[in-house]
Amino acid sequence: MNHRKVLKLGVYITLLFLLSGCWDATDVDELAIVMVAGYDTPMSVVDTDLHVSALTDATIGPGEVRGVDAPSIGASRTSRNYSTPRDYALTQLQLALYGEELARQGLKNYVDILLREPAIKNSVYLAIVEGKAVDFLQSINENEPKMGGQNLITLVELAPDQSYIPATTLYDFALDMTSRGKNPVIPMLRLIHGEKVPELSGIAIFKKDTMIDKVGQLESRWLMMLRGLQARAYIPFTVYRDGEVFDRGSVLLSNDRKVKVVRNGNEFDFYITIFLEGTLTERLSQQPVFFGDRHYIKEVEQAIASNTKTGVEQFIRYMQEDLQIDCIDISKYALAKWRKELQDQIDHDFINERVNIHVDVKVTIKNVGELG
Repeated sequence: MNHRKVLKLGVYITLLFLLSGCWDATDVDELAIVMVAGYDTPMSVVDTDLHVSALTDATIGPGEVRGVDAPSIGASRTSRNYSTPRDYALTQLQLALYGEELARQGLKNYVDILLREPAIKNSVYLAIVEGKAVDFLQSINENEPKMGGQNLITLVELAPDQSYIPATTLYDFALDMTSRGKNPVIPMLRLIHGEKVPELSGIAIFKKDTMIDKVGQLESRWLMMLRGLQARAYIPFTVYRDGEVFDRGSVLLSNDRKVKVVRNGNEFDFYITIFLEGTLTERLSQQPVFFGDRHYIKEVEQAIASNTKTGVEQFIRYMQEDLQIDCIDISKYALAKWRKELQDQIDHDFINERVNIHVDVKVTIKNVGELG
């Protein structure tokens, strides 16, 4: 009996050793774990179409940026094998950066190969860089060699939580690029403070896969509100009384929207209601305002509503007259009702020739307390 117990114990110990490891595993120090990838027009005059760069993870050593010119993303992987001893692991890729020049030429081919790569998640975030993505990555890595890549990823990922800038994933872009009546928007990045600090500078506007224009931080606020992309950020306000400035301050607001479409023959009227709700965080006037003074709160709400309405109406004119595409994602409401008739023309002069857009803004300030 004891002999059997000893034999069983020996078998269990042997199995434990055999099952405790992966015998075909690759050591971590033999991998270059890519966190951020950059794509640009080629750096050289050689007959290539693309420059691909990658920022690797700094947790197992210093992060590094390596780049190579190649005809395509796939070809860049072949070329890289001749210049680096480590395998590039793409499973941890979290952010793809595209240089503005490349984005204006069209991103379809460069997004398509990422979608087809099994190791790359559809939740990878996208951003457009003012200038070259490789220069941007090199600056980030030089100034923050340990945390630069992760800080950049977090900045893009949490953009809607602290600003009116979207966080666009690979899946979001592919869906908007290929769907009737839709066009993608992607956050823009630039370097400030002596080319050292990354900043969300605005939004890149696309017609399907091709970037056609960009807007700054203020216009991005109007775009996000009209498009119904939920965000949360601080917004300044000014209250006037008798033509004079009575108070200034800021509010922390979240946004939502409601869209209704009505057809009048060959024309379509869209009614967009923007809802803004939040708290009063700062006021500069020394005159006290006490809890229950709804008159003052109404003044703040009206000031924000008026300023927002002016801004979004200006953006709508810019969209219909200059862009002549739907970048605020309202065509889908017309398609939902009249798809058979509109599906072949929704992306061709629909938004600028047959559409009237009306906007109403409703602001609610809550949790005021005593403001004096």
